[in-house]
Amino acid sequence: MFLSNRFRWLVGARVDHFDVLKDVVVSPRTTLMFKPAEAHTLRVSYNEAYRAPSLTNNFLDVNILNQLDLGLVNPALAGRIYTFPIAAQGYNALTQQKLKAYEIGYSGVIKNRASVSLAWYYNDMRDEIFFTQVGSYSSTKVPPGWPLPPYVLDALIAANAFGPGMGLPSNFSYRNLGRVKSKGLEAGLDMAVTRHLNAFVNYSYQPDPNPDFDKSEINLPPNNRFNAGFNASSGRYFGDMSITYQDQAYWQDVLDARYAGWTNSFALVNGSFGVKWMGGKLTTTIKGTNLANQEVMQHIFGDVMKRAISADMRITF
Repeated sequence: MFLSNRFRWLVGARVDHFDVLKDVVVSPRTTLMFKPAEAHTLRVSYNEAYRAPSLTNNFLDVNILNQLDLGLVNPALAGRIYTFPIAAQGYNALTQQKLKAYEIGYSGVIKNRASVSLAWYYNDMRDEIFFTQVGSYSSTKVPPGWPLPPYVLDALIAANAFGPGMGLPSNFSYRNLGRVKSKGLEAGLDMAVTRHLNAFVNYSYQPDPNPDFDKSEINLPPNNRFNAGFNASSGRYFGDMSITYQDQAYWQDVLDARYAGWTNSFALVNGSFGVKWMGGKLTTTIKGTNLANQEVMQHIFGDVMKRAISADMRITF
């Protein structure tokens, strides 16, 4: 809706129904925009979104084999591995996880050469679906082949060995867990330096999310992310160079705390160089990722990334 020459108001909504949910879900969204000048826009927005439980969340039914180094319980048994089963089951009483998102932002073009963006956001997530431990072995529920006295299992629960109030895991399932509040800032600049050279820089800051349940259940994102680079072209030749920096991050996803951990902060230097041939019909490019050859893990369960060089050839006909 065009309220005036300077104010515009966007209003929308979507309506969904899934068999696994009890009620119809309405997701509204709205943005109020103020344009003090044609090339500048201030906006305030609000929207709601959701994710319905998946079939896996509702109906998973598998057994998982896990392992325990008994040296963690008794140093005299170090190196002796005990294998035990875990039941992983879905939960059909899940509700949708719901997000309320608020944002204040600015975007503008300066002297037809630079594009600037700035935004602050606040997210309120409720009933997020987590795969979490819901049962522990104990002296009254002893796993098959347990080689130690049953009371040791009770001691593991009392010691919070695998999480608050949790001992040797016997059951995992999906649950809607409480509320998680997060916020952050994002800023970016894209600029035409010359007719042949463009540059960009962007930065985002996100403090640790604030859950109203145990923090060990959630992932912790990098607090700081930074990207900068340029791309250039002149005649037949073109290329780009960029650097990406990311703080450490905490990842947990499956099974117990032994399978969670931090990735180190890292910086990636990437670049490419290309040449056009045959009047632009043939283009050859050499691309490099992680040119400094650092050992980088972007996810605690991911591969170790080192330098990678690739060649690309494209033909237009």
